[in-house]
Amino acid sequence: MHIKKNKFKIIILSTILVIFFVIFSLWNLISDGYDKQNKVTLFLKEVIPTKIARNIRDSFFIIPTLKNENEYLKRIVKKYDQLYEGTLIQKIDISSENNNYNFNLKEFYIPFKRIDLLEGWSSEKNNRSKHYLDIIGNDIFLMSGQGETIFFEKDKIQEKKLKYKIIENNINKILKEKNYISGGIRDIHYNNGDIYVSLLFKDKKGYSMDIYNAKFNKNYLNFNIFFKTNTYWDKYTVRQGGRIETYKNNQILLTIGDVTYRDKVQSDDNLYGKIISIDKSKKSFKIVSKGHRNQQGLHYLKKKDIIVNSEHGPKGGDEINFNKYDGKIQNFGWPVASYGDEYTKKTEFLRSHKDNNFVEPLKYYVPSIGISEIEIKENINSKNENLLLVSSLRANSIYFIKVSKDFKRIINEDRLFIQNQRIRDLKYDNIDGTIYMIFENTPSLGVIKLR
Repeated sequence: MHIKKNKFKIIILSTILVIFFVIFSLWNLISDGYDKQNKVTLFLKEVIPTKIARNIRDSFFIIPTLKNENEYLKRIVKKYDQLYEGTLIQKIDISSENNNYNFNLKEFYIPFKRIDLLEGWSSEKNNRSKHYLDIIGNDIFLMSGQGETIFFEKDKIQEKKLKYKIIENNINKILKEKNYISGGIRDIHYNNGDIYVSLLFKDKKGYSMDIYNAKFNKNYLNFNIFFKTNTYWDKYTVRQGGRIETYKNNQILLTIGDVTYRDKVQSDDNLYGKIISIDKSKKSFKIVSKGHRNQQGLHYLKKKDIIVNSEHGPKGGDEINFNKYDGKIQNFGWPVASYGDEYTKKTEFLRSHKDNNFVEPLKYYVPSIGISEIEIKENINSKNENLLLVSSLRANSIYFIKVSKDFKRIINEDRLFIQNQRIRDLKYDNIDGTIYMIFENTPSLGVIKLR
């Protein structure tokens, strides 16, 4: 009888411990600021349905949830109070997981519209709240998803206020004249005195994306059509691409996502799931690669003549790709080959790209990190090794990937987790080693210096 009672006590105690563990784990899963790439978190997300986790949050954890929301709202109120001051929010010391990189992170307000967390990151409304930046001489230029343009002087990051200056432009006038519904700005890029922007819009034919450009002028930016993709799709999707980059021989590069038209991606008679080069003088284009899903980062290595892009996979399978275009269209496999899976059903993607005559990614991520922009610091040591700087949305991180001189081999990797910060855009300043980031939630500007 005594043994039975002890067994009963052990069962009760074990049950209580399990319940506490589950409750603690659920709170970690649904509260703000948790690391989505943590192994325990990833396991819990697999075994606990999202709907159940949210129901528990909205009942058992309503008070701490409201507390988190209240802190967030306080930050938003401060953002609107300071308008274009670009006030410093915080300075904190942060280190990468393997302690290879140590930074003092500065965060400043950006006077642009924030994403609506209740709408969800993939909503059409939030597509107009994705913002971008570029480095122009001694200035940092920013453009909001709604077309607002501002800049500040780089030296201001040493002060407590960035003091943004507004540059008027005619983007909204163009939208009105053409009777377009804006879908948001998808990228900005400065090249040889011009600002290029990819503009998503909707008209009678459906959704599309074109490039506009303007001579850079701090008083007024007069945008004109530079290149029409003449590529349409019928329903809104986040799989748009839209990244722009300087290329060789007076050309620029543009990424165009598959916009869910996956059956067209492997064909050469359309621009779905492609990277194209555009001649700046003739406005003619060539397809340089195909088999892409949603290219969110783009970089051109001039000395090596290599195009580097990052792109979202389905459920898992985010990729970093190296494109050695030699006149023959390079094929990166989508939707035939992927290291990810479908969200709604099990699709038998081919795994190996190389074994199936596609270009193998240098690196892929399972689970996905929500990969975004990619920058590269070349020749970082006496061995002429290189460093990839890869930003992410879902993982709230910058990934540091050291690669060999020929960019064929990964030497080591590290990750800098920045709590609560979806990183939409990233630029590396080769002059002084500063990394500028667009944080999406507030939104705000993050600044760290790579030593």
